[in-house]
Amino acid sequence: MLQQLRENAPRWLITAIILMLIVPFALWGVNSYFQPGGDDTVAQVGDSAIGSNAMQRALQQEAQRLRQTLGDAYSPDFLDQPGTKRAVLERLINRQLLLQDANQRRLQVDDSVVAAVIHAAPAFADEQGFDRTRYESQLRRQGLSPTAFENDLRESLVLK
Repeated sequence: MLQQLRENAPRWLITAIILMLIVPFALWGVNSYFQPGGDDTVAQVGDSAIGSNAMQRALQQEAQRLRQTLGDAYSPDFLDQPGTKRAVLERLINRQLLLQDANQRRLQVDDSVVAAVIHAAPAFADEQGFDRTRYESQLRRQGLSPTAFENDLRESLVLK
């Protein structure tokens, strides 16, 4: 059938059909590189969504906690167990519920309190005290920006 089409159809018609097939695929294919497709929501808690990035960060934190707790007995396979992933997701959901409750009660932490906690952290200090470059490099190693870290810290302080 394709052979007959190629022999009997005018060249402009075949070119138009090919263009009608190629152009949409090319545009949608290129678009997928610029805009992530699909919904990356892992859980919906009220009006807030817990995204896959938050879940991955929480799993990495759980891996660090398990490494510190178990030492040589730690295995990366622990994170692949459904119970571990479920527990991490439940903690994220509970945290989000608590944050929503704190928001309804209008609980807030002042910027000066967040700054004081950061400046008092030994991980960000050298011999002279707080070191901004050390602070930023520590956060970069963890894949965090100062703003994201400070927002996370503010949320943790609200929940205490």
